[in-house]
Amino acid sequence: MLVPYMIGHYGRDGYGLVSLVVAMVGMSAVADLGLRGSLGRFLSEHAALQNVARFNEQASSALSIYLLMGITLATTFFVLSADIVAALKIPEQLTHEAQFIIRCYGSPGILLTFLVAAFETMIASSNRFDLINNIQTGVGLLRGALIVGVINFSDWGITGWALAMSMALIVNLLLLGFTAWRITPGLRLRLSLVSRKAVVALLSLGGYVFALQLTALIGIRVDPIILTAVLGTAAVTLYAPAASLANAFHPLVETLSHQFSPLATGYHVRGDTRHLQDLLLRGTRYTLLMGIPVCTILAVFADRICAAWLGTTLGTDVATVASMLILWSVIDFFNYAGGVHYPTLLGMNRLRFLVRLEVPLAVLNIAGSILLVRYSQLGVVGVIVPTVIITAVRRPVTALYTAKACGLTGQEYFRASYRRPLVVATILVLAALGLDNVVNSSSLIALVSCVLLTIMLWIVLCWVLGFERNDREVFQQIAGRFRSYLRRSVGAAP
Repeated sequence: MLVPYMIGHYGRDGYGLVSLVVAMVGMSAVADLGLRGSLGRFLSEHAALQNVARFNEQASSALSIYLLMGITLATTFFVLSADIVAALKIPEQLTHEAQFIIRCYGSPGILLTFLVAAFETMIASSNRFDLINNIQTGVGLLRGALIVGVINFSDWGITGWALAMSMALIVNLLLLGFTAWRITPGLRLRLSLVSRKAVVALLSLGGYVFALQLTALIGIRVDPIILTAVLGTAAVTLYAPAASLANAFHPLVETLSHQFSPLATGYHVRGDTRHLQDLLLRGTRYTLLMGIPVCTILAVFADRICAAWLGTTLGTDVATVASMLILWSVIDFFNYAGGVHYPTLLGMNRLRFLVRLEVPLAVLNIAGSILLVRYSQLGVVGVIVPTVIITAVRRPVTALYTAKACGLTGQEYFRASYRRPLVVATILVLAALGLDNVVNSSSLIALVSCVLLTIMLWIVLCWVLGFERNDREVFQQIAGRFRSYLRRSVGAAP
């Protein structure tokens, strides 16, 4: 909702600068050397085995490392802000503001991002992702309100945006820290609990996680920097809207897969192979089914969505954003198809194969992006074409390996997890394309109607074709409990 608003207020170069700084802060997370993933895995193991002493030792050791890394990187970012601005070829009229937001938001944002990761991981190890989601939702709304406020009621420009973002980060950290202490019995964070053994274990597994984070960084996060270096900050304005719209649905679709690592860790350390296999099969099927309507709607109705969303803010370049949105939908489809592979393998502490696969593909990705942006006629679109190809090639390979790691054959995994969702996807895409051709109106009402009809058809297809009998039984039980809850709530109301 804020994208067209900010483009109109800050201009293309201004919004491109804002997107670039956000991407740089996000990129800094990879500098934790994979600590977040390894910490989550070990804390989940200690929580499953109810080993409070080891839990506190790992948490205290990780927080100390986070503080050291965060302070070092934030200080470096602050001191080198002028050099960073020069290296990124920021337009001269934005140089002063660029340096300020790097120092005001970028530098402290890096430190706060590290600390946030530590407390989020502590909460996640107790499988309380609902609390993390609630905090993220509340902070997201606060952040949006603050940005709207500084735009409408001040003349601070991009400086006001930086202050609003920094305030939201501080509130996020305070809420997560308070929540971690409330829900984790016996949590103690002490310098005296830091141990060399815990640090070595964290960094050992973290090395594999770091390599995978680095490949993700190269594959996507570095795209705005490539565009800025080759085409200027205005090019990021054509890249960022489609990326932000696709990313907005990730928490919804991946709400199940984000919870897999603690569960997979618990099943693995207890030797419960049957439940681990069921987790992989159901998790893959549910995650892909949840992602199908999002990818279908964003891809098939991309032109209509971008026209209604961005209006006249980008003129004829809206078509470029629509093309980017279609490609992002393809990427997301393959990612949703493998959304549970990484958390499952992390829970089993089997990441070596993924590292050997992902690192060379990441190098190819960044090389292809640079070449296509600089030397082809694709322009901005060229930056994610290699990502589409590599994601499509990578997915079946990781699927077969994950199935084998869990004691399943590739045929068993495909039949139980992919066959039904692919049938649903095929029918839904064909129906959506038919709707797009039949409904010729470009009005917002026509777009909303097409989206609602697509969602209604998806619900029917999921129930009839996507779910197995035991899936229907599970969802009927959930619906029954929800109805009982509503009846009790209504009965208790005055």
